Amino acid sequence: MKKAKKLNVENVYNVDNQPLFTKNFLLICAATFCLAMTFYFLLPALPLYLEKFFNAEKSEIGLVIASYTLAALLSRPLTGFFIDKYGSKFLYYLSFFAFIVFTSGYWLAATVLQLFIIRFFHGVNWSIASTSGSTLAVELVPPSRRGEGMGYFGLSMTLAMTVGPLFGLVIYGEHHYNWLFLSATISATLGFVCIQFISFPKNNRNLEIKKPFRLKNLIHKKAMPLSVNMFLLMFIYGGIIPFASLYGKEIGVENPGLFFTLYAFGVVLIRITCGKIFDREGPRRIIFVAMILLSISALILGLCSSQTGFLCGAFVMGAGNGAFFPIFQAMVNNLVQKEERGIANSTYMTALDVGIGVGGVLMGYLAELISLQYAFLSCFLICVVCFIFFFTYVVKHYEKNLCKNECESNYS
Repeated sequence: MKKAKKLNVENVYNVDNQPLFTKNFLLICAATFCLAMTFYFLLPALPLYLEKFFNAEKSEIGLVIASYTLAALLSRPLTGFFIDKYGSKFLYYLSFFAFIVFTSGYWLAATVLQLFIIRFFHGVNWSIASTSGSTLAVELVPPSRRGEGMGYFGLSMTLAMTVGPLFGLVIYGEHHYNWLFLSATISATLGFVCIQFISFPKNNRNLEIKKPFRLKNLIHKKAMPLSVNMFLLMFIYGGIIPFASLYGKEIGVENPGLFFTLYAFGVVLIRITCGKIFDREGPRRIIFVAMILLSISALILGLCSSQTGFLCGAFVMGAGNGAFFPIFQAMVNNLVQKEERGIANSTYMTALDVGIGVGGVLMGYLAELISLQYAFLSCFLICVVCFIFFFTYVVKHYEKNLCKNECESNYS
């Protein structure tokens, strides 16, 4: 038995020449980019829309914006179960179409309550589409190039995160909210068109699943160590990113928005290389480097008092954070069989959502108690905890339970 496990660990890192940039893979990346662009189009402009046309209070604006995250958080665990039961392809098509419907629904909202309801169900379908889309992307990537593939797949979301808010504000500022909602609807529709031309793997469902619909069956045990690690890492992300602009103004940075541009550059740079290293060698070296970079970024941001330090911290943070999502997701999918990927991915992504949410809330409280500077510095201690937890438990659990998944080549 021990011999077989060792062989599996070695074999999964043998990179072969199977093509990665196939028509199917490029199309699902394009569809994901369009889906995410819709989300990021609306993110910065929606508070302005609520304030101008509904005279909404800041508390009401916060509730409408938060409803999206709340919906995603509540629906992700259920999504994983139904992906494994009915297939990710079915849910992907259904949720993507519903996402378009609710995107166009913003036009119809006449009250803050109606907008809250539309935003909530928009978030539900974002959660289902993004989770099922990620699960399908794993199936379209050769197992031996999973780290590299998920790195490039993640870039589609990163690029949308970088240019989406900018385009959204420009469209809203120069034209009218109607153009904003129209652009978002067109973006989502283009994504839906892309998925019509994807040849997804056959037998993308498991109607023979025996697990009953219970709370304990909505979480995959093998994915838990990596998910806990991701929760802690996203706690740092969720704590720093929302307060970066405010902190920049406190230390005299003229254009704090540059933080996000430099952060995105760091993410892109690391994702081009990290997946290939993971596929060849496994996670130890690349995660070691990523955690060191993230720790250094927390120190730079907490100690800086100039624009140079602020922007350097952003770039280093992006380079550190950029490796975690694709590598951890590849690791999660390497731990489970094909028919368990839905629950495993939803477990992982739920931890990610919760980490971002909790990090933002607690960082706000910390900032009031000890200032933003010391709150940012405290993230260094969380980095140390993540480092110790990963190398003393998570990576050992991963290598012990590693499952060599076969490449599925039958397409419908």
